[in-house]
Amino acid sequence: MFSRGFLNKDNILNTKKYWITFLFIILIGTLFLTKMENIHAPFKEIIFFILMALIGVIFLIITIEKNIELYKTAFCLLLIMGILFSVFTPVDSIPDEKEHFVRSEFMSGGVLVPESNNGSYISIASVNDLYDANSFKTIETNTAGPINYSHVPENGAALQNPFYGYLPQGIGIFLAKLLSLDAFFMLILGRLFNSILYAGLVSLAIKKTPILKIPLFAMACLPLCLFQSFSVSIDSMINGLAIFLIAYFLYMYKNKNLDKREIAIYSLTCLLLGLCKLPYLALILLLLLIPKNNFSNEKNYYFVFITPLILGIIGFSWYNLFASSAYLDSWRGFYMANSGVNATLQIKYASTHLAEFFSTMTSSDYIYDLLIGLSSFSYNEHVYINNSIAMLLVMFIAGVCLFYPLDEKFPRKTRFGLLIISLIIFFAIYLIQFLTWTPVGNQLIIGVQSRYFLPLLPLAPIIFNLNREKSDVNLDNFVLTFSMCFISLAFLLMIFNFY
Repeated sequence: MFSRGFLNKDNILNTKKYWITFLFIILIGTLFLTKMENIHAPFKEIIFFILMALIGVIFLIITIEKNIELYKTAFCLLLIMGILFSVFTPVDSIPDEKEHFVRSEFMSGGVLVPESNNGSYISIASVNDLYDANSFKTIETNTAGPINYSHVPENGAALQNPFYGYLPQGIGIFLAKLLSLDAFFMLILGRLFNSILYAGLVSLAIKKTPILKIPLFAMACLPLCLFQSFSVSIDSMINGLAIFLIAYFLYMYKNKNLDKREIAIYSLTCLLLGLCKLPYLALILLLLLIPKNNFSNEKNYYFVFITPLILGIIGFSWYNLFASSAYLDSWRGFYMANSGVNATLQIKYASTHLAEFFSTMTSSDYIYDLLIGLSSFSYNEHVYINNSIAMLLVMFIAGVCLFYPLDEKFPRKTRFGLLIISLIIFFAIYLIQFLTWTPVGNQLIIGVQSRYFLPLLPLAPIIFNLNREKSDVNLDNFVLTFSMCFISLAFLLMIFNFY
């Protein structure tokens, strides 16, 4: 049975240069990450190295031999990693995880829009048992105990985000309650169901796109993307929808018989994404880059120009009528009042100090921080990073973006259009943080994190590509190999820091 299956002798031998490369890299990484105090008894390091080695080798053999299509193996890989991250990621190590958990707990009870009383939201006491008493503790050290349904006030419930961004987490928490599990399992199952959502969206995206499947996989599996998506954060919905949206754009770009159905699917996906994070509503402009002759008739093509206007009205109405006030009706409102943050005064300052404003918006320091942030995990004083891995990851991303051979030769005007749309989103994120998080007159924008830009990265291989050659199978396999290396090293980095 073994010899006739996926791991038969021929498959193993045919892929040996890839899985041997993988094993060598993660072995060196494991040795490099092992703490000195564990060097004489490295039991933990050996166990988790073997676990990641098995997962990686099996994934590479099955995928490279093409016994199973990439979208299927990607789903299985992300599901397995989602389970591991859900269980082993320390409590509260994800940015704003407590607030996302509070909103997910409301969703588990069928409350779509929690009620606020002057910025206070009535949740259950297990929230504090998990996040206050057990912050940054692990499955080994957590002491939260049984679920405590006593009412306690919380100072935030991510009310500015749409309810559907917390449906998977809510289902997981509901299941933990239904089974009368300990409080810690509310977090684990909430993370797990969010991981299933992300794995499904990425798998669907890889299946749907007719081109660039490997770069999409690589960008979807970046360590920071997985770290955020395998949590109870709404980032799982944001990152997953963004990957699918870009895949659907590529599908429309290659399809020669588009009608209103495709425009509607793309627009609805973009709206769902944009309501989660408003700047990404600008991805609706990608419709303008689809060739006119791809549409079945001229009437359908005109919807491309109407749709961005409709989505823009909906998005800004959502923000002005609900999201902005909900954003302030939490601990963020207190932060702004006590830190000198005022959007109106900031606009007045910028209009009278144009040179300083331009310098603040275009500081080169941001690029360095964003690149390093791709391998920075957790937050506040608990941030953990390995500079060597971070440097190699940045080189890997640059290599995929610049040198991966595209299956489609995108015209210069299309690539330029993608760049302009990306820059609109890029600076919109900075502008929002400048207005809503940065004290008036401050010369450095505060609060911008690398995770905000993850949805843009799948466009980078199209925009910046320098390779005009045909796709190379061996290169595809090495991209998969190095992607698996970074996934494994990111998980091991977390384990060796907290266990």
